[in-house]
Amino acid sequence: MTPMPHQPPTQKDLLLESFLTLEPPEGLRAELIEGEIVVSPPPDGDHEHCLSRLVQQVYRHAKTDMQFSGNKGLIPGPTNRAIPDATFVPRELGLFQDAEPWMPCDGVAMVTEVTNARPHRDRVTKRHCYARADIPL
Repeated sequence: MTPMPHQPPTQKDLLLESFLTLEPPEGLRAELIEGEIVVSPPPDGDHEHCLSRLVQQVYRHAKTDMQFSGNKGLIPGPTNRAIPDATFVPRELGLFQDAEPWMPCDGVAMVTEVTNARPHRDRVTKRHCYARADIPL
């Protein structure tokens, strides 16, 4: 068998590797969205109020018993790392138990972004990442 020539890492590979070694200051969260590293502060009270109301509605009206995780790291593609404000999965799948900090999107039923300071990133860029990862809602 002929040995394969060594392939140098791509810029995307190097960016992902650098991102995965980041240690953001306490209280901040870092995401890698479409080749951009984004660092966000903790959410404010209005943000959490909206999120709380949404979670209550999903639990109350979903036809499937759901589990919720706030700020769960997802991998919506090989070079993206996103942290939606809310991630919902069918309880029967038990996806959050023993999950790594960054988990694949397989089985995720719904993600939510409560938008404020960066509406385009949350409403367009991240939404497209989630859609490419086959998250239905």
